[in-house]
Amino acid sequence: MEFQLGYKMRILLATLLIPFVLFGFDISFNKKFEKQISPNKLTTNITISVLKNSEEKVTPLLNKFNNMISKNDMVEKRAGDFSIRPKYKYNKGQSTIIGYNGTLTYTIYASNAKVINAFVKSIITLKSDNDTSITVSGLNWIISEDKKSEAIEDLRLEAIVWAKQYTSEISSKINSICNIKNINISSQGIRPMFKQARTESMMMSKQMQDSNIPIPQVGKNSISINPHYTLECK
Repeated sequence: MEFQLGYKMRILLATLLIPFVLFGFDISFNKKFEKQISPNKLTTNITISVLKNSEEKVTPLLNKFNNMISKNDMVEKRAGDFSIRPKYKYNKGQSTIIGYNGTLTYTIYASNAKVINAFVKSIITLKSDNDTSITVSGLNWIISEDKKSEAIEDLRLEAIVWAKQYTSEISSKINSICNIKNINISSQGIRPMFKQARTESMMMSKQMQDSNIPIPQVGKNSISINPHYTLECK
């Protein structure tokens, strides 16, 4: 009788363990991977404003600046915006056009401070009177898309290599066979952390042709991913 009871207990325990042996269990978690990278590109906004008493006088001046900027190969250029709007004087509810204000705006990118300064100085040479103003604003260092993509690829590889090592370690510690079931690294999981040094707006004049624009210091930036792991253990 004792033999039969013991035998039945072993059968029962074995039966209870079958689901764990056959189906195992999953382990899900997130882990952050971070990389320090240095900005490698300068960017700034260049705005040329012209104020004249007629639209016909504004257009040629803005075209002169626009042609020079568009043909300049020293820098990258984006988002060229050209506009001319009337300037009004208001008196007792009545508005009178007293002139026209033309604006030309570009976002400029360059690899170093020397190129930015040379480009700005070439624009200043076109300034012919006080009715034309040149403003440089938001000068700061950024990380180029190529360098950012390279850093993200490095982090993805690091995340995959770590997962393989961790799977081997946890298999040994819990005396199971664990495998990587899924690694999800979505675009939403990429977290750039930019600490940008930025200069204030500067009005450029003819007298500044021999001076350089103050360039902000280059600081370290962080970029990170937070992949979600699922391990299957049996």
